[in-house]
Amino acid sequence: MLNLPGLSIEQTAETATQYDFTVKVISSPPPCCLDGVVLNGTKQTMFRDLPIHGRHVGIWVNRQRYKCRGCGKTLYQSVPHMHRKHEMTLRLVDYIERNSMDRTFSALAGELGLSEFTVRSIFRIFAKRELAKLEPVTPEWMGLDELYILSKFRGVVTNVKDRTLVEMLPNRNKVAVIRYLAGIEDREKIKLVAIDMWNPYREAVREVLPHARIVVDKFHVVRMANEALERIRKEHRVSLPMRGRLQLKDDRWMMLTNPDKLDAGRMWLLEAMLGQFPLLKAGYEAKERFRAVWRAENMPAAQEAYDKWESDLPEDVRPAFNDLTTAMRNWPPKSSLTLIRGSRTPIRSPSTPWRKW
Repeated sequence: MLNLPGLSIEQTAETATQYDFTVKVISSPPPCCLDGVVLNGTKQTMFRDLPIHGRHVGIWVNRQRYKCRGCGKTLYQSVPHMHRKHEMTLRLVDYIERNSMDRTFSALAGELGLSEFTVRSIFRIFAKRELAKLEPVTPEWMGLDELYILSKFRGVVTNVKDRTLVEMLPNRNKVAVIRYLAGIEDREKIKLVAIDMWNPYREAVREVLPHARIVVDKFHVVRMANEALERIRKEHRVSLPMRGRLQLKDDRWMMLTNPDKLDAGRMWLLEAMLGQFPLLKAGYEAKERFRAVWRAENMPAAQEAYDKWESDLPEDVRPAFNDLTTAMRNWPPKSSLTLIRGSRTPIRSPSTPWRKW
């Protein structure tokens, strides 16, 4: 049942949750000094193994203890297939390493009959070993973003072209970003840096990488249009009766979803809802017209489309889009900046300032 050569099963016991195997090790005494070793009692040790039939597995070994005649050291009989540090089989350690990347430590611990601390310790050793193998390559197209981890924003550096993680910074402030960028020896390889509209990123890149083109990720810009529509929805919802409030709450996701991702039935519901609320319809159409700017063939056409969009904003929804219009004024396309789709889709070529997506 164990399929572990070198171990002979002498006794088997089982409960509703576990199999226990008492085994004998077929091996010779460990080598030591020239004077040899003498028997010095036994010690029973339990090693964990992969589950069988959904039950935990314990392998009990009466390990022979030896004492060296020459140096006086106490030695234990080696057990094949067992990990030197953890009292479990090598295949169990390998299973934990492979699965701890995708599952929680507590879930693995429950499945294998181990403590969460043990699973966490094995993962940390595995992660340290794997990180030592990494050979960071300076990306040609770098991405700067952030994640909120452990109650703090952390800077995230990515390779946009290859869709890989490069580094995670302790925070996202300007000093941390400059320190990281300045530490890259071959930073002249970086031709393009994709960022959101966090101003410290722009200042850090301009200071350390003046030769690189700064790219504003489309995702972050269009998200501001969605936030404006949400602001209109929430403010308008307050003035509605209960039935109207519930309708706007339940169907809000349809207004924020791209129309090309809605089926015919959902589109019919969306059009019917917008027909009942003219203010929401105005906000929704403004949001969609802003998204259409990215369908322009080139920079002049895109600039013209944006200028027309801003001038045509209805007065009753214009205040909700103030954050967006202010950001666009602070990040003018006529400077060295480019507005393209971000790291979720591979960037094709930075040679054209404005691409059709």
